[in-house]
Amino acid sequence: MLSNQIDICRKAFAEYVERKLHSAGKMQDNSFIIENMLLKLHHSMRVCGIAKRISNQETFSDNDKKVSYLCALFHDIGRFDQFIKFKTFLDSKSVNHAEFGYEILVNSDVLEGVDTEIRRIVVNCTRLHNRQNIPDETDPQLRRFVNITRDADKIDILELFCNYHLSRAKIKNEALELDLPDTSGFNSEIVDLIYEKKTISNSLRKNYNDMKLIHLAWVFDLNYRESFRTIKRRRTIERFSEFLPRDTKIAEVITFVHEYVSLKTD
Repeated sequence: MLSNQIDICRKAFAEYVERKLHSAGKMQDNSFIIENMLLKLHHSMRVCGIAKRISNQETFSDNDKKVSYLCALFHDIGRFDQFIKFKTFLDSKSVNHAEFGYEILVNSDVLEGVDTEIRRIVVNCTRLHNRQNIPDETDPQLRRFVNITRDADKIDILELFCNYHLSRAKIKNEALELDLPDTSGFNSEIVDLIYEKKTISNSLRKNYNDMKLIHLAWVFDLNYRESFRTIKRRRTIERFSEFLPRDTKIAEVITFVHEYVSLKTD
């Protein structure tokens, strides 16, 4: 039964995105808007694939694997209207895209073909996926799906930025720069917090290097062994380190993060 619901949801999601792309095509700067909406569409599809791989490696039932897929599919649905309206992915200068996505799912018919309990999980997973920390009162069942969505989301964003840093010298996408200056140096407070194995508030980023370091700290918020295995298999930490400042303090913290990932895959 849930397989049928997944087919319905895929169709509803595709139709929703197609409507947004059509609307974007009528706007000024439409090529820039469409480029970044497609970026989020492709990101969402990859997050689905990563969530599927993680759930296949963990003790998820077949039903829970399908729910994980739906959570991944809709987690960034708020990004499309966010970019149409504000031309930015920066929540602090537009809207909280997770809360925005929650409102879209609650107030539209996108999840019309989904059972009530699964709809509850998907809409709340969308709402919570970008929190710095999941609220303590979150029930264990929902937390499980939020965790897998957050893992898959982070893994793909890290991969996306590894590739972007590599091509950035030739082709810049201002939407991925998040209005951060590309200056030298970095915020030492971020490095100190990495040693505490904490996820780090975006409010501490002052330049582009700080964003990279905060991304690096995401490994401390991963939940599943397969997530760490994916980071290790893709050599994400090593590849990321190529784009960080050549600095003793940075080199030491990269080693610390790398050793943490290795420990989690043993």
